[in-house]
Amino acid sequence: MILCTLGFLFKNGKIILAKKKRKFGVDKWNGYGGVVEENETKIECLVREIKEECGVVIELEKCKELGFVDFEFEGKGERNMKVYMYRVDEFSGKPKESEEMGEPKEFDINKIPYHEMIIGDEKFMPFIIEGKKFKGRIVFSENGERLLECVIVEIPDEKSEIKMM
Repeated sequence: MILCTLGFLFKNGKIILAKKKRKFGVDKWNGYGGVVEENETKIECLVREIKEECGVVIELEKCKELGFVDFEFEGKGERNMKVYMYRVDEFSGKPKESEEMGEPKEFDINKIPYHEMIIGDEKFMPFIIEGKKFKGRIVFSENGERLLECVIVEIPDEKSEIKMM
């Protein structure tokens, strides 16, 4: 499974998204991230990818890891990805277009264009918006155009009590 990161920038109560220019999810609104390189930690990858893809600088300690989603493609195991998701509320610079990502746009959190995002994103985005920890699995058809399975669950905070039923 390919190890990746994906960060979502927030400013003034809005989320900043940009359209992908290549690879899976092309022409879809998304956050910023990519593949963790050899000898690189997840958080180092996130910092590097955000700088490369939109030009802003983030500090390691300002990134809040919220969870992960295993993205799987039916019959295409070599494309499967474990993507660690982050919320970033503080950064330096103004996001800009790059070779990989289009012109950034701020969206009100109640007006996120889910219909123009990768299918399944609407299932984990509420956790990103609310800053809640989660884990999940999303299975796509071979071409990535149909959602075959989607399970996203909240991970209880270490400090919270787990109640027995």
